[in-house]
Amino acid sequence: MRMAALAATRALRHPVTILCLLVAAFFYKEIFLGRVFSPADQLLTQNPWQAYRPPTFTVASNPLRSDETLINFPHRFDIATDVKQFTFTLWQDHTLAGSRETFSLHYLAGWIYLPMLAFLVFPAGLANTILHMTIPLYAGLAMYLFASLLSQNRWARLFGAVAFALNGYSTVWLSSFVLPVIVATLPLILYLAIRFLRDGRMLHGALFGVATGAILFFAYPPAVIIVALITGVFVLTYWLADRAARSFPLLRLVGLGVLGLGLGLAALLPTISDLSNFASKTYHGPPGPMPLRFLAAFVFPNIAGNPIAQDWQTVGNYCEYVAYNGSLPFMLAGTGVILMAWTRRAAPLALAAVVTGILSFVLTYNATVVHLVGSLPVLYDLNPDRWTIGIDFSVAVLSVYTIDRLIASPASRARLVAAGVGAGLFLVATLGLLWLRRNQFLHVDDFISRDFKLRLVLVLLGAAAVVFFAYGRRLTSWAPALLVAVLAVDLFSFGVDFNPAIPGNEFYPVTPAIQYLQQHAGPYRVLPVGGAYYTDDFTVYGLDVVTGYDHFRDDRYLTLLGDSLSGDERSLWAHSGFVTIGQQPHLASPAFDMLAVKYAYFQTAPAAATVAAWGHWQQVYSGPDGAILENLQALPKQFIADSTGTTHAINHVASRPDKDTLEVDGGGTLVWSKPSSPDWKVSVDGHAVSTGTYAGYFLSIDLPPGHHTVAISYEPRVYLLGAIGSLLAALALVAVYLLSRRRQQARPR
Repeated sequence: MRMAALAATRALRHPVTILCLLVAAFFYKEIFLGRVFSPADQLLTQNPWQAYRPPTFTVASNPLRSDETLINFPHRFDIATDVKQFTFTLWQDHTLAGSRETFSLHYLAGWIYLPMLAFLVFPAGLANTILHMTIPLYAGLAMYLFASLLSQNRWARLFGAVAFALNGYSTVWLSSFVLPVIVATLPLILYLAIRFLRDGRMLHGALFGVATGAILFFAYPPAVIIVALITGVFVLTYWLADRAARSFPLLRLVGLGVLGLGLGLAALLPTISDLSNFASKTYHGPPGPMPLRFLAAFVFPNIAGNPIAQDWQTVGNYCEYVAYNGSLPFMLAGTGVILMAWTRRAAPLALAAVVTGILSFVLTYNATVVHLVGSLPVLYDLNPDRWTIGIDFSVAVLSVYTIDRLIASPASRARLVAAGVGAGLFLVATLGLLWLRRNQFLHVDDFISRDFKLRLVLVLLGAAAVVFFAYGRRLTSWAPALLVAVLAVDLFSFGVDFNPAIPGNEFYPVTPAIQYLQQHAGPYRVLPVGGAYYTDDFTVYGLDVVTGYDHFRDDRYLTLLGDSLSGDERSLWAHSGFVTIGQQPHLASPAFDMLAVKYAYFQTAPAAATVAAWGHWQQVYSGPDGAILENLQALPKQFIADSTGTTHAINHVASRPDKDTLEVDGGGTLVWSKPSSPDWKVSVDGHAVSTGTYAGYFLSIDLPPGHHTVAISYEPRVYLLGAIGSLLAALALVAVYLLSRRRQQARPR
C-alpha cells in the first residue's frame, strides 16, 4: 500500500503530469464549468439569433475571433457531417468551389490530427472543445521531448514545455486549428531529426519522414514553410558542429525528408494547384512589416487593448500582433546568450535558437526583407506576423539551455554576471518602455493600466527569481520550480480567457426562422442577405448556402453573379481568392434560379419587403428574428434546358456528393448546379460522354431524346496522382526502415 502511494506521489510530481494539470487548469471553464470552446456567442449580436438570445448575455466574449465562429468551425462541422454520412468524399456540395480546396479550407485532411475523431463520437460543441484543448498539450509534450536534447533536468524541460505550450502565438491562434497544430509539431520534427543525426537509428529517421509528411496534409503553406525553415536552421547548425561525422547521416536525413514530402503528395499537389491559380489571378502585392511599436507586446501584450475587455484600440486582427512568451523566458534567453558570448562556447541547438530568433525578427520587422520575401512565389502569403513563432520558439529553447547551464555549472563570475546582466537589461528595457508610453499605460485605459501593473510585478518577480537562482547555492534545488510557477502565472493571466468558453445554450442556438429553413429548404440552397460578412454559420444547421467564405478556382462565378456582388466582395476575392455574396444581391437575376436558391433570409421584414414585390419571390415567414422569401422559380440541382432555352426541373437527390446515378428523360442539355470541370466523369447508358459548360459556369452534357440512365462521378486527377505518390512514398519509407533493421540485425555483435 505504501509503495503504491509512493508511486502515485512520484507520478503526480512528474513534470509531464504537471504539464497536463497546467493545461487542464488553462481550460478550467471547459473542464470544470461544463462550457464549450467557441466565441459563437457573437452570433447573439445580430439576427436571427439576437431576437432570442439568453437574458444573461451582455457582450460577445471575443468579437475578434469571428473567423472561428463564421468560417472555421462551420467548415469543420460540414466535413465531419460528410464523413459520418458518406465517409471521405473529395467533393462537397455545400461549397460551390468543390474539392480542390478540400484540404486547405475544409480540413478533410485534418483527420490526420486524431482529436478530430471526436466529431464522430461527441456532440459538436464538446468535440470542438476536445480538439482545441489538446493542441497546447501536444505542443508542450513535443517541446518537453525536444528539450531532452538540451537538458536532463526535468524542471528545465518543463519550463520550456510550458513556455511553448501556452505562449501567446499558440493560444491566440488556437481556433485557427491547422496553424497551431503544424507549429506544435515543430519540436517533434526537430527531436526526430537531431536524434537521427546523433544516433543513426532508422526509427527516428522514418518517424521524421512521417511527421514531415503529416504536416503537409494540413495544407497550410505559411506554417509549413516556417517549420521547414526553422528545421533547416537547426539541422544545419547541428551538422556544422561535427561535419565529418554527420555529413553522411545528413544526406540520409535529406533523403528521408524527400520521402516525407512524397508522403504528403496527396495534399501537396492540390495545394500547389490552388497556389498557382491564386498567384496568377488574385495576387496583388506583398504585405508590409509588423509595426515596430508592437515589439512592446513582448513585454506588455495588451498594450493596444484586449478583445476580451472589449477595448481593442488598433487596426488589424489581435491574433496577428501578439505573440506573448512571458517576460521570464526572455530574461533567461538573454542570460544564455551572454553566457555563450562570455565563455565563447555554445551548444549547437542553443546557437541554432539564436540564429532562428534573429532570422525571425528580421522577417517580421524589417521592411526591406519583408518586401523581398513577399515578392517571391508562394512566400507572399506568409505574412510577417507569422514569423513571430520563430521568436517564441527560439526564446523557449534558449531558456531551457540557460536553466540547464545554471544548474549544471558551479557558481562562477560568468554565471553571476550573465544572470545579473540578462535580468537587468530586460528590466531596464521594461522601465524605459514604461516611461515612453506612460500616458497610455497610466491614463488612457483602465484595462491596459491594470494589465501593465500586473506585467510589471511579474517582470520584477522574474528578475528576482533569475538573480536568486544564479547567486543562491541553497536555492538551486527548488529554484527551477519557482521559475515554472512564475511563468505559468504570467502566461495564464495573459491567455486563459482569450479563447472563449461559452454556455452550451449560446453555441449556435436555433431560432424559428432557422427552423423554418431546416424544415423547408431540403436539397435547395439558401441565400442569407446582409448580416455577417461571412455567413457559413448557416451550414451548421444543415442548410446549403450559396454565399459564404468559399474559395473559387477562377472568376467564372463572379461573371455569373454579375452586379450581385458588392465592391467589398469583389475586393476580397481579388486579394484572397475567396468570395462572399449577400451584401447587395439582385434576386431578379436568373443566376439564383440556376444556383438552386429556394429561400432568401433577411434580418428584418422591411428589408425583405423591397424584394417581395418581384413576381417570383414571395414572403413565407416573418418574425422578430427576420423574414424569409421563397423563390417560386428556383430550379433543383439538376435540370434540363431544351433548345428553346426553357428549363425543366429534375427532382432528384444525389446519393453521394461525389458520385450519383439518375434517371432522365431527354433531350436537351442536362445541367448540374455545380461548376464544370474536366474532373467530372459522366456516362449515359453506360457510355462515357464529354462534359460541357452551361451559362459559362455550370457542368452540363448534351442528352439525346428518350429515357436515359446518367452516372456521374468526381475523379480529380490532381488528387489521384497525389494519392499514388503518397502510397509509393509510404511503401518506400517502410522498405527503407525494414532494410535498415535487417542490416543492423545482420551485423556481428
